[in-house]
Amino acid sequence: MNSITTEKIASSLKSAQRIIILSHTNPDGDTIGCAVSLACALNDIGKETVCLCDCDIPTRLKFICGDLYKKDCELFGGELIICVDVASPEMLGSLCEKFAPIVEIRIDHHKKGTDFAKYNYVDYEAAAAGEIVFEILTCMGLTQNTKALSALYAALSSDTGCFKYSNTTAKTHMIAAYLITLGASHAEIDEALFETKSLRSLQIYPLFLKNCRVLYEGRVNLVTVTNSEKCALSLVDGDLEELSALSRQVEGADLGIVLRQKDGCETEFKVSMRSRKSVNCSLIAAYLGGGGHIRAAGATIIASSMNEAVNILTDALKETLIFEN
Repeated sequence: MNSITTEKIASSLKSAQRIIILSHTNPDGDTIGCAVSLACALNDIGKETVCLCDCDIPTRLKFICGDLYKKDCELFGGELIICVDVASPEMLGSLCEKFAPIVEIRIDHHKKGTDFAKYNYVDYEAAAAGEIVFEILTCMGLTQNTKALSALYAALSSDTGCFKYSNTTAKTHMIAAYLITLGASHAEIDEALFETKSLRSLQIYPLFLKNCRVLYEGRVNLVTVTNSEKCALSLVDGDLEELSALSRQVEGADLGIVLRQKDGCETEFKVSMRSRKSVNCSLIAAYLGGGGHIRAAGATIIASSMNEAVNILTDALKETLIFEN
């Protein structure tokens, strides 16, 4: 049960003068769009805000936030600290130790999560945390700032795969339509999110063909990427985001998995999963100590080598993978 309402969140934001907005590590368009929309709308009414994330914003998402994000705020001294699209304190990354104990309000839509904030508002039915932030800004009467509206649209479009994923609802479409009516730059946003790729990132296609392991008679595709492979192709983790979706798009596949070595860490491997309606990704992720949504989830595996990480992952599949049709 939620320990706070959207109306009370709106009231708390209006009452505070200096507000820190936290996004999760390895940020996506939803957490960035939510934070930016809140910051822009609040700045319009004279509030001071800072958006924090423990790592660099992916190049392809910088158009949403510009220079709003910082990695620390030692001199800011926010009186209200909130987090958006954050399911657990660990998702704050290196900001966890400092900020998790003092987060006042947590806004989220993940089914698997931890109520670590003083007040938690979680809507499991929301396609994106952006839907919740839209309700909050509506309560505050702050739906005039076009940058805030565009950031919210980016949050919705990003988490629904341009409104293609099964989490998309009629409500999602209605909110998006309203944002467009008010001036959100929907065409430019969708082009930037889904139709624009760097020349460097196109190297993932031959990498996919080379490294894809076909499992369960073609119903699961697993792609592995080591740091040495990323280095050889001058790729960064942000360039690999499309791989899990790509591995799911192969005809006959129900589950696409990417297992990549974390930059600068030989023993940490990130698991990213995307599925069709016959597979629940969150069950696999939870078994591995991670989390996420039914159709998109992730986890971290600690292993001495890629081969060991693959073995841990395939063992998890044996224990948890269920094809519903």
